[in-house]
Amino acid sequence: MAEVPKSGNVAPLVTNIEVLTLLQAKLEEREIQDAAAEEEMEDGTMRRQRRPKKLLHRDWIEQKVYNYLLTTPATQTTLKQLPELVAQLKRQPVNDKEVLPDATPLEGYGLTDAESLQVINLMPSEPVELHLIVQDITSRLSEEQQNKLLETIGKYKEQTPQEEEEFTIDDE
Repeated sequence: MAEVPKSGNVAPLVTNIEVLTLLQAKLEEREIQDAAAEEEMEDGTMRRQRRPKKLLHRDWIEQKVYNYLLTTPATQTTLKQLPELVAQLKRQPVNDKEVLPDATPLEGYGLTDAESLQVINLMPSEPVELHLIVQDITSRLSEEQQNKLLETIGKYKEQTPQEEEEFTIDDE
């Protein structure tokens, strides 16, 4: 269980993309260490030094979490895109009346930290998914804004080979 600091401040939220990136780096580093730990015996056979038993459980858990995260939408975007997407999700919506005639309004949706985290982790593509993530969405965003939000999310989402295949089948 994570330790709560005495100040009462809670640790920042971490997205699946960040966890995936961290685990990928750790697993690559461990693979390099394992390769270096192999010793050649006098008879020419290779002998691998064993990792301490208590670390085997940690290694197994990290590998399982990594494999699971590879099956989630966390693989459909990059860390470089996150700050821009988060800013757009959290920015308050702008009314047309508040916009100066020569200025272009910055698109915003006014989502909370938790809602933004869920959007990033799940990368919804259907309105029903948004309704499950965003509390009281019908009173906060119009149907047009909800569709724009889905379009915005789609811009940050890389198409997977399966989605590309579905797209080409529909076009034919």
